[in-house]
Amino acid sequence: MTVNITGPNGYNNSMPTNGAGFYQFTDLCPGTYSVSVVTPAGYALTPVLSNDPNTDFDANNTRRQW
Repeated sequence: MTVNITGPNGYNNSMPTNGAGFYQFTDLCPGTYSVSVVTPAGYALTPVLSNDPNTDFDANNTRRQW
């Protein structure tokens, strides 16, 4: 899966997740960022498990801001 990130001053980057589904963007300057995922062909996202973004990501192809 590919993870996209956008942020301050036109920052835009993407990276694939590793085999366990993890990703990490480093050396980010302070600011507000939006993260989205690209679902691979033939796959679907899991349903929302909770309404608490502190316990899970609940990816749904919409952008989340932190």
